[in-house]
Amino acid sequence: MRGSPIFRLLLVLAGLLLAGIPVWQLTHRREEAPVPPPVVPAPDASTGHWVEVEMTASAPGRLVLSSLGRPLLDSGNSVPTLGGRIFVSGKSPDDLVVSAKWENSADNHAVRVVVKENGETLKDVTFWGTDSVEDVLP
Repeated sequence: MRGSPIFRLLLVLAGLLLAGIPVWQLTHRREEAPVPPPVVPAPDASTGHWVEVEMTASAPGRLVLSSLGRPLLDSGNSVPTLGGRIFVSGKSPDDLVVSAKWENSADNHAVRVVVKENGETLKDVTFWGTDSVEDVLP
């Protein structure tokens, strides 16, 4: 081998440094600006309507009604009933997910969901489960 050992050492160090730059970029995250939450437009009365929802459980439990992963009604703790008004899109109604959870229970339980508009019953559905229920309102 010919050449100065110091020159060869510097050449090897330069090669390692050049190879290390892409490795460092791949293994270290860049600080990115936080993504702002999506803008949700206000409900337009011409594209939907308000409905009243009442959930009644056979035993006190945590009751949740959600749509697209966002809770619309949430009891927060164990209650036998939960009710409220929600806005439902008329053109393409979103799937309403009914969830109920009972703690320390091996018995069968039921959750009745009644959806009304102007006093008229639109849906009346009962879901059954042991320690929890999660289903889509048909």
